[in-house]
Amino acid sequence: MTQFSAPKGVPDYVPPESAGFVAVRDGLLDAARRAGYRDIELPIFEDTALFARGVGESTDVVSKEMYTFTDRGDRSVTLRPEGTAGVVRAVIEHGLDRGALPIKLCYAGPFFRYERPQAGRYRQLQQVGVEAIGVDDPALDAEVIAVADAGFVPWACGTSGWKSPRWATKPVGLSIESCCRTSCFSSTWMKKLAGAPKSTRCGCSTTSVPRSRR
Repeated sequence: MTQFSAPKGVPDYVPPESAGFVAVRDGLLDAARRAGYRDIELPIFEDTALFARGVGESTDVVSKEMYTFTDRGDRSVTLRPEGTAGVVRAVIEHGLDRGALPIKLCYAGPFFRYERPQAGRYRQLQQVGVEAIGVDDPALDAEVIAVADAGFVPWACGTSGWKSPRWATKPVGLSIESCCRTSCFSSTWMKKLAGAPKSTRCGCSTTSVPRSRR
């Protein structure tokens, strides 16, 4: 009988690990909602041209890392490698930009990049996104940092209700999308996650928090 396993670079989250994953994801989303960010659900795949235009054709993400295929209607579609392009497309398509600005949205889910699997890098990554669109204001950048702080600190400090010692100090497979680099985040939760390898990808958008090692 054939023994199947998860594809390379695509992690499973099973109990008890899954409880820590859910706690961090929900904590970040709850912090965003308290700050006035509203939920948006995005398609898992989009027109390939959307990412080529939104991310940049010359970037590694577009030229080397996207999962792109032709569907049965002979259309080129891509599994989403990041969230911002889809958010902007949805804002314009549904006329959200015609109302009060900024438009503050948050989301969570899987994203896909064909990378060489290693610590903190997976071909299916889980991401929480916080987007403020329509106003160029440094205060919004600071607000995104505060959302990350509010979402991570209760978990990292052991006050979120998740009691496992392993999860008190070890990171889970989640990333935060914001407009700030890793170095901008407060030292409070950076110290709590001292054992976590940190990487900033795309120059300005993604702070990756790897899974714990077994």
